[in-house]
Amino acid sequence: MARSSARVQAAVKAKAKATPPPVKASKKSKPKPKKQPKSLPNPKLKANGQPRPKKNGDPPSFKAQLVTDLENTDIIMGRGNKVSTFPGNMRFRYILQPYRTPYQQTESHVEKKRIIREAFVKINGRFLDIASTNRYNANGDRVYDYYTISLERSYEKIAQGQLGAMEQRLQIHPPSHSFAFASAIT
Repeated sequence: MARSSARVQAAVKAKAKATPPPVKASKKSKPKPKKQPKSLPNPKLKANGQPRPKKNGDPPSFKAQLVTDLENTDIIMGRGNKVSTFPGNMRFRYILQPYRTPYQQTESHVEKKRIIREAFVKINGRFLDIASTNRYNANGDRVYDYYTISLERSYEKIAQGQLGAMEQRLQIHPPSHSFAFASAIT
């Protein structure tokens, strides 16, 4: 028994040496303030130093212009029935149809960009972003403001239209009964 009690006492002594005694906190000690980094990163720049795009995707140097009168050749960004049935958007989809197959068949990014630029010239319309307002017209319909978008976003819209997932799924064909669409094409 003496041996086991000696072992226990040795273990207790070893444990007491391994754990330091608890430190009492004094009332006068204050927490140290966290060090601030010497220079904060500029939130308007990417890590590589290039300017970040605006939230809507336009580059920071782009200045949007207000458009008051819509034309039949204008392409409106957005979703929904009102946007998809706008004559300019219907014309946009109609003009993109012959470019869709070559765009989808090529794997070269250079060739895809060339097709997008060619389609952009053929479209010959303004690409507009829609902004909701709190104004209403005499009929009680909401009045919207339209702003021009950058060339980069216009190319993105064309590339999105070239993919044509929605058009292929719905098999959209230009309506021949629509006067607005017919006048937009010619």
